[in-house]
Amino acid sequence: MKLFKRLALAAGLGVLLPGGLLAQSTIDDGGPGFGVQVGEPVTAVSIDVDLRSLPVVPEWRPGQSMREAAKRQYHPLESRNPHAPANFRTSPDNLAELQEIWDRLQGPGSEFATRDTRISINNGSTGVSPGDPVVDVNANYILYGINGSSGTTFTVYNKAGTKLAGPTSFKSLAPSGDPCATSVSDPIIHYDRMANRWFMLEMGGTSSSNRLCT
Repeated sequence: MKLFKRLALAAGLGVLLPGGLLAQSTIDDGGPGFGVQVGEPVTAVSIDVDLRSLPVVPEWRPGQSMREAAKRQYHPLESRNPHAPANFRTSPDNLAELQEIWDRLQGPGSEFATRDTRISINNGSTGVSPGDPVVDVNANYILYGINGSSGTTFTVYNKAGTKLAGPTSFKSLAPSGDPCATSVSDPIIHYDRMANRWFMLEMGGTSSSNRLCT
């Protein structure tokens, strides 16, 4: 059985940003403006493949090197306090409170404890900090994506939590020599319920001609 009959891989320079965000454009004086940035035309590459036949990315093991994701810097690193200025508004960290609520709900006799339809997919470190995992589901499958030391990967599970394919690198879906054959960014995975299809995106390319690979 083929998990997905077709995966379309396209490399593009332009993207519309949702949520009211506007991509920068160039105005007459050459400076940055606001509006839609139009990129080069792209040609989609369609592949028909059983995801279970693709190479599996080796598991990261303790003792191997770690990659630290670049952190946003508001001031030069050599300054006294290179972190965000104190007057920047930040959201509170509610992790401890949320963990307490979760532990309480999982207690004996709770509604969650008596349900047998919930699954937990536990994945260890992939050699990147932070891993920035993403997940989405449809009626039959779960797709889980995460940063990895050798490139961004995705794994396919069924709704019972059984692994069906992967972890597979995003770049393995790109043709040889294509800029999308390098993985340098976070994964985005969504299931389009209206169109009944999966959407996966990652930035690819390490040169000035960066691509958005979908």
